[in-house]
Parts: sequence; C-alpha cells; structure tokens
Amino acid sequence: MRPGPTAAADCPGREGAVGKSGRVRRMTYWPTAVAGALALLAIAAEAHGFVQPYTLPVPFWLYLYACAATVVFTFAAVSYFVSVPAVATAARRIPARSASGRTATLPGWALRGLRALAVGCLLLSVVAGLIGTR
Repeated sequence: MRPGPTAAADCPGREGAVGKSGRVRRMTYWPTAVAGALALLAIAAEAHGFVQPYTLPVPFWLYLYACAATVVFTFAAVSYFVSVPAVATAARRIPARSASGRTATLPGWALRGLRALAVGCLLLSVVAGLIGTR
C-alpha cells in the first residue's frame, strides 16, 4: 500500500511536504548547499580589532553584573512568552473597545501611513548603523 499525501506530511524527514495541490513535493537541499559553498569562499572576517585598548566608563565588576542580568532577563522573557498560549488569531477577531463601548479602529490610510513610518524608522536605524560616525 502506497502512503498518501497526509502520511508524508505527518512523518518529518520522509518524502517531502504536501503542497497546495495536495501532492507530495520533494524537498531539495540545493539552496543550503549553495549557501555553504559561498560561506567557504570567504577569505577573512575582520569583525573585531584589538589595536588599541578600550577602557570601560564603568568598573569592570559592574559591567559583568549588567551582562549577567541581561542574559537572565532575556531567558526569563523568552521562557515566559514560550509558555503563554498564542492568542493572535483570537485577537484579530475581537475588535478593540474603548471605555464607552465603541469599536476603536483606524482608517486604512492611517494604518498604511503608520506602517510606512515604522519601516522608515527601521531603515533609518540600519543606515545610521552602517554609516556610523564617518
């Protein structure tokens, strides 16, 4: 007996994934192979320069405590959000209500404008990081 499309989808690593048409499509690994080959072509990565010493503006022990607190806080935040059930689909269906009971919505043009502003701020921060203090 030949397994159907759902059998391949239920077993990871088997034949492939089920496409939109319901047929099993084979997974190809050539993008990973190309990325690996390109990574092997890199000749040097100059990420850090140790030419001159850098003195911290705070004591070293305070720097270490801040680093440890950052790591602990990050793991605590990630563990909290992983354990909380996802409510994204329910939040889309329930409209936001104000204190008076009216639905709070934005017009489409305002939402598009806010999205464009957010993308613009992201691009500004990326460009500022790349240009730096040149």
